Amino acid sequence: MSDLEVDLDGLATFAGGLDRIRASLDDTGDTFDAYHDDIGSGTVSGALDDFKDHWHDGRRKITDNAKSLSSMVHESVDTYRKTDNDLSTAIQQSSEG
Repeated sequence: MSDLEVDLDGLATFAGGLDRIRASLDDTGDTFDAYHDDIGSGTVSGALDDFKDHWHDGRRKITDNAKSLSSMVHESVDTYRKTDNDLSTAIQQSSEG
């Protein structure tokens, strides 16, 4: 029988990183809008709007996937910790009884 070892702090850090990436991607559209009036040329402004629209579609897929993965990792960490605590409690109770 082999032992199962999981770096829970590492998983939690990974999930937090996914959350930060998702937040950064969500803010990208606001960055485009902030410089829209500074572009000047209607052609460049239109191209930027087209890029932003397509980037929004791709960004949405990436952020949805990052959100799902982050949620799964957070849930895994919680489940591992709960299982570890439950096993520890059971061992303590069996050694006392």
